Amino acid sequence: MKRRPSPSLRRIRAILPSDGNLVTFFSLFFICEVPIRIMIWWFNAPAQSLPHPAKYLLMFTSLNYGASRVFGFHPYYQGDYRNWLARSPWKRGMPLTAGPVFPVPEDVLGLAALALLALTQPDLDPLGVIARVLIGYCLALAATFWKTGVTEFAYLTLFGVGLAVRLWPDPRACLAAIALTVPVALMGLWRSFGLFPWDGFRLPKFQPDGEISNRPEAKVNCGWPYESLSPKLPAPKPWPLTDKLLLSLLFGWGAFAICGPLGEGEERSVVMGMALSCTGFALVVGRYFLYRQGIAPPINFWGRLSTLRLIVPGYDRIYLGPFFSLSTIVFASIEFHRMGLPEDIWIPITITLAFFVNFVTGPNLLRWRLTGKLRILPTQKAGNTEFVRTS
Repeated sequence: MKRRPSPSLRRIRAILPSDGNLVTFFSLFFICEVPIRIMIWWFNAPAQSLPHPAKYLLMFTSLNYGASRVFGFHPYYQGDYRNWLARSPWKRGMPLTAGPVFPVPEDVLGLAALALLALTQPDLDPLGVIARVLIGYCLALAATFWKTGVTEFAYLTLFGVGLAVRLWPDPRACLAAIALTVPVALMGLWRSFGLFPWDGFRLPKFQPDGEISNRPEAKVNCGWPYESLSPKLPAPKPWPLTDKLLLSLLFGWGAFAICGPLGEGEERSVVMGMALSCTGFALVVGRYFLYRQGIAPPINFWGRLSTLRLIVPGYDRIYLGPFFSLSTIVFASIEFHRMGLPEDIWIPITITLAFFVNFVTGPNLLRWRLTGKLRILPTQKAGNTEFVRTS
């Protein structure tokens, strides 16, 4: 009788990367490291003066390994597995069939292997590698919290990850910050599993022949203009004021966090300037095209001139958000720069203010599409190759 492997061995086989990924990683590691070791041994070159591409490979692999512990086993990221689990008697506290999402003792093997490989690099701290694994793990978990009903844990986890990124140059401080964030993320994971099956995910449907179809039901498209006139437009639900404030703070905190790995100097100034410029571009251009999708003004530019209706309040109010956001960036930048604040302080504050002004400035997208003074353009979507005859 063949002996079954122990539960510990089964968990090790489940959580470790596949054989192909392991072979690929070690092949790349040796390709990057062997020439450096030959130069050190043959030419007596000092290790500190040579580039070590394997260091960057380890940094990327550590982040990817932490995230893969969630991507590979969390039902949120696997539709068929999530649908099957929703139809099963599974509940929180029972083991998951695909593998554990919560950390298990066998995870120490992967962390130890990455830490030992980090010892081969002269300027890579093993504690920093472990911190990066936990950062990847928390980021992958935080992305699931919004749609699984535990939004508050998403904010707490991302703020903790931002603090760890800010402390990136100090491996011990970075590890301490992310170690305090992991229990918060695990608490959110436990709460989200208690709400399973989650709202917002379509469950599989039973077919007349008794089989289960995992394909969501196709939405009936009425064609233009009926689809555009429908009250159920594809517009996001309005966010509460608390979410708008927390998201704005999160964007600013992210800009403040990236200053940690950059260090002092011209590099930080360039990156922070790009972050501020991208914020202005996203808030102005992104919002403009979002509101203008399938929509046109009631009269064009020449019509406004000929009728002397230079401003159409029922339509032009969509420009208030981009205008106030851009004005916030310009005036806040001038004022904070005049006050002499450091760039890693005034730029994150400016980004926070710009996002918050953009979020609170109306009109709401759904309300504007239903009540605005606008002209609906004929659009054709996938699966809708013909217009509906209206006469």
